[in-house]
Amino acid sequence: MITVRAIHVSVTTLEGPTPAARFENILRSIALQRRELLGECDAAKWQTSTPHIVCSTTLGETLSWTGLSWNSLQSIAGFKRFDGDFGVFVDAYECASWGYAIRFARGVLGAQRVLLSIVDGNLLDLAYWKSSSDWGVSGFVSTQLALELGEVRESQCQTGFCAGGMAEFAMHVRRAAGQAEEARVAIPFCPPRTRSMFARALKRSKLTEDLYYLHGHCFGSDPWMGIAYDNDQSPLSAKIYLACSLALRGYFAIYRINLSHDCVVMNKCRRPSV
Repeated sequence: MITVRAIHVSVTTLEGPTPAARFENILRSIALQRRELLGECDAAKWQTSTPHIVCSTTLGETLSWTGLSWNSLQSIAGFKRFDGDFGVFVDAYECASWGYAIRFARGVLGAQRVLLSIVDGNLLDLAYWKSSSDWGVSGFVSTQLALELGEVRESQCQTGFCAGGMAEFAMHVRRAAGQAEEARVAIPFCPPRTRSMFARALKRSKLTEDLYYLHGHCFGSDPWMGIAYDNDQSPLSAKIYLACSLALRGYFAIYRINLSHDCVVMNKCRRPSV
């Protein structure tokens, strides 16, 4: 099973006069986020031969429209000097990209650990990314995970495609939850109508809080933010979760993960104090 050793969640930095400048600032914020995360972990263990993969739903469009290059941006921003490069950028599977990135790290790279960043931002200030009838109002955050991959069974780590949208996806999640009754289920943040459909389909499961009312739909970060908030609400202990994401194009990821008893949770998107 995949073990989560650290979660770091923060609002995406979107400052800068041009898309390229804003993208560079996002990369700098990812690097600083990594430094903070590793500062709370065994940094030497994680910095040695650990791939760092960046996933996004929204940022690939910025690269395509502006002609920017992932590698050139890292060079311009000085990351090879500043904090090491980020290696692979994955956006083809949209919100579910993190699941395919984990599968790539384990199956292709043979990695035992991976640092995973899930980052989104509306760098071109497009109306489409602000809100949509498909997912509601958007939120833009940066989530970073330190994962130990261990022995991964296929039944615990599902990626695939569903043509039936949220309804079919909910059935996939229900089947996975039925095989892990102890797991708390972290699903995408959705407008109330969609969330009520999930609640009916998963009425026998315990869901993490839907934070749509606070942050909107935060793309691939949603389940991980739900897990981070879940551990704001109760003492941290070893817990089993299902992290679940669905892409607009139909790709999905459903992973059973273990939150270690000493997991570091750095949540900089906490709910406002009353």
